[in-house]
Amino acid sequence: MQQYKHSRRPTVGVLAGWEAYGNANLVNYLDPLLHGIRAAAVDRKCNLLLSCGAGPPGTQAGSVHPAWPVPSPETDFVPVGPWNTDGLIVVNPLVSEARAGYVLDLLAARYPVVFVGAALGGPAIAIDNEGGIRQAVAHLVEHGHRGLAFIAGNPEDRHGDTEERLQAYRAAVEEHGLAFNPALVVYGFHIVDGGQLAMRQLLATRLPFTAVLASSDECAIGALMELKDAGLRVPQDMAVVGFDDEPEAMLQTPPLTTVHSPTFERGYRALELLLATIEGRNQEAEIVKVATRLTVRQSCGCLPDQGASTRFRALLPPELRAGGGLVTSWLGRALAEAVLAETRRLSSDEVHTLGRRLAQAFIAGLEQEEPAGFMATLAEILRRVEEAGEDAHAWQRALLTLQGELPALLEAVGRPATYRPAGEMLYLADAAISRAGQHQYLQYVFDQKWLADRMAVLTYQLLAALDEKQVFAALAEHLPEMGIRYAGVAFFEPAGDDPVAWSVLRTIPNLAATSIRFPSRAFPPRELPAGEPFHLALLPLVIEGESVGFAAFEATKLELYGVIVQQLAVAFKSAWLYREAAGGQTLAEEAALAHIAQALARRRQLGSDRQRLVRKAMAYIHEHYPGPITRADIARYVGTSDDHLTRCFRQEMGLTPMVYLNRYRVKQAKALLAAGGRSVTEVAMAVGFSDSGYFSQVFRREVGMSPSAYKHSF
Repeated sequence: MQQYKHSRRPTVGVLAGWEAYGNANLVNYLDPLLHGIRAAAVDRKCNLLLSCGAGPPGTQAGSVHPAWPVPSPETDFVPVGPWNTDGLIVVNPLVSEARAGYVLDLLAARYPVVFVGAALGGPAIAIDNEGGIRQAVAHLVEHGHRGLAFIAGNPEDRHGDTEERLQAYRAAVEEHGLAFNPALVVYGFHIVDGGQLAMRQLLATRLPFTAVLASSDECAIGALMELKDAGLRVPQDMAVVGFDDEPEAMLQTPPLTTVHSPTFERGYRALELLLATIEGRNQEAEIVKVATRLTVRQSCGCLPDQGASTRFRALLPPELRAGGGLVTSWLGRALAEAVLAETRRLSSDEVHTLGRRLAQAFIAGLEQEEPAGFMATLAEILRRVEEAGEDAHAWQRALLTLQGELPALLEAVGRPATYRPAGEMLYLADAAISRAGQHQYLQYVFDQKWLADRMAVLTYQLLAALDEKQVFAALAEHLPEMGIRYAGVAFFEPAGDDPVAWSVLRTIPNLAATSIRFPSRAFPPRELPAGEPFHLALLPLVIEGESVGFAAFEATKLELYGVIVQQLAVAFKSAWLYREAAGGQTLAEEAALAHIAQALARRRQLGSDRQRLVRKAMAYIHEHYPGPITRADIARYVGTSDDHLTRCFRQEMGLTPMVYLNRYRVKQAKALLAAGGRSVTEVAMAVGFSDSGYFSQVFRREVGMSPSAYKHSF
């Protein structure tokens, strides 16, 4: 029997070359990738350790400061490495010679490594960048565009997606007889702000171009923002196409045409390939390429639903129209291919299985003149879709395929073209999918409100905690309510030249247990309960720029952990400051008790005064937010200095008055956007922002999407 690091099952680690969390939010690309890896780990019953870098508030999403197995000024250490895993999934780009060298040394030592992205000498799950870029360029050329600009990713990524997509763009434009102009290539670093700046640089060249192809949706969204600020219309004045097909793509105005990249599937297949490597079933440096497909919306110049009848027609081959199992098999593949363009949380294998089931049920319904079996199968599929967190509306694409091929299918099963049960089945199926989509939306709204309420209570208790015991008590009370059954916080202890040699771990829900001290690189320690496979996300705990430990959570609610770790850093810092102040007492016991009692009395008095001042300031903000307000205006109203007002706000609210003002304005803006009837610029002015561009930046930072995207979500 093969020996593994933990129990009798393999342990897979995941390293990324950049931060998984920026401003507390899980970055778009890693979100489906990590969920795909975890889904495969659950299916294959192996252990999983996710190394997730987390930046402090205000850092750029996708910053190059990852969580890494080696302590350094450019990384934050978390214990996910060759010493406690049986193999590693490494997500490129690493954007560092030192990090690339570390991984290459592992490969040289024959340690199992699988890359997601560019292969550095080992097995890899890659995306068909060339195929996707070629499809996008060909589509823009079909629209008549002859001048095509390109927003690339990171110039330091010379062996990854950035370089592959750039070279594919150059080859594609030349294939279509267009001249490659280096001045029309700029870098956007695969982030929104980068795309905005890149678009500004392209416009400043004054070179003739009418279309922009971006190396990521993030860059494309930034380009859309800059074009709007420049007074240019999309697609009338400039066509824009992205790459990745992130959920925000369809929420843009106009909806973004983009290359669909099945990121979830890349994660799923990466874990499967690594397990094959660990188990000796894959001896070659295999590179598996996942297919891409162009998802056509309106930013390229296509009209809404233009060509839908041809896009969703699968064109049943004439030789299969005689009926039989071949028709069912072919139809299942056609249904799956239609749905895969909108799939983010299911593997292609599972989608093909569901497509076959739906095809079998539909043809059986045609043959038996009974829709009940078809509707029961569709209901089971929709339950699985909801369970996976997929959008039920994606399966309407399957109905469009069925509708397009209905005459040929009726002929194949010997039914007349006027066969009424066929139309009834499609009508009932469309209604069922609409109901499922509505249920998903309402459930999502309810879940978000409930989570926001739980997070608000947790935040309050963490910020109010005076010692570490209260911090852990708050976690133990509220994390299980949010569906997080396991969490732990570890603090590093140095030994010799190793600043992270040992860790002292406290976990929930076992707060009654004593702390566990263990060599950091032996995480998770043997004292933790064994049995089921563990799937953990590890985030560095950074306080005032110093990595002091890490937090570990079960990898089920990845979207929450960036926020929680930021709050933990603030809570522990406050607790340590309070302990330091209390530890300075040198009086006799009785005098110390009297002194503490007096201090607490003064603190209560000061606290009441602070609270009154802050409440008065908040009332002023609520009344005057639509107009221009400065910190000095608020301070004058409450009768104090600017600095004292800010200190009181920080102590009571954990933020500054101006941050509170902006958040209140965003709250009002959300209500106006949801009501409709006003443009984003009009809403910005109505809630007190004189600059719609700044309003968009603040709104995106607070809400996680642009005002336009939020408006069109209703």
